[in-house]
Amino acid sequence: MEFDGLPLHPLVNDSAVALVPLSVLLAWAFALLRSWRWLTRWGALLSALGGMAALVATWLTGRDLLDTMLANIPTDVPLYDTLQTHQDRANQLLVVYGVFTAVVLVAFFLVRAPSRLDDGRLGFRGSSARWVGVVLPAAVVVLGLVSLVWVALTGHAGAQAAFG
Repeated sequence: MEFDGLPLHPLVNDSAVALVPLSVLLAWAFALLRSWRWLTRWGALLSALGGMAALVATWLTGRDLLDTMLANIPTDVPLYDTLQTHQDRANQLLVVYGVFTAVVLVAFFLVRAPSRLDDGRLGFRGSSARWVGVVLPAAVVVLGLVSLVWVALTGHAGAQAAFG
């Protein structure tokens, strides 16, 4: 896939590099700042879904670019191994971030978010189960950290392939 003669992958990649960490930060705010959950829950959900869309677009354009590049690279060249590492990490990142997004989605619908507004607008009752308020925020924090590490590792492998 190309745009005006340039591979689309490096262009789309920037959106994933920006949205994944942003969504993790907003999800952490939702998980850790209990009194602000009524305000942060929408940002966490929308940025996680946007990050997932950007990540899928990046993955698809990367697959296309890899298919055209690998056809011309012998397997004994170090670049081949670097591209394979990048591809493997991208596949793993897609799964890790997909699980993170699913947990954020479940937390959005189950975690209580009482409003701090006088009229109670934007509040959400959520589930009355006690474990929901503990397990889901903890899962959001842990999976967010794993997502950040994996996006950095994937980006590093891609940068080594492009510039190393």
